[in-house]
Amino acid sequence: MRRVYANFLTYRGRADEAVAEMKRAVENDPMSVDLNWSLGWTYYLTRRYEWAIVQYGKALEMGP
Repeated sequence: MRRVYANFLTYRGRADEAVAEMKRAVENDPMSVDLNWSLGWTYYLTRRYEWAIVQYGKALEMGP
């Protein structure tokens, strides 16, 4: 549910809140490849490209 809300915040232009929400989602389930990938996507959409690259790398290390 946090991911959906983070997406809503992203598309409303509330970047800092969206990132914070996705970080909380990952904290709740740190082994979820999908959530880690979604955090990378949130970084990308909020133009935090360096962080997105790092986060995508973490997600790729976790699973195929």
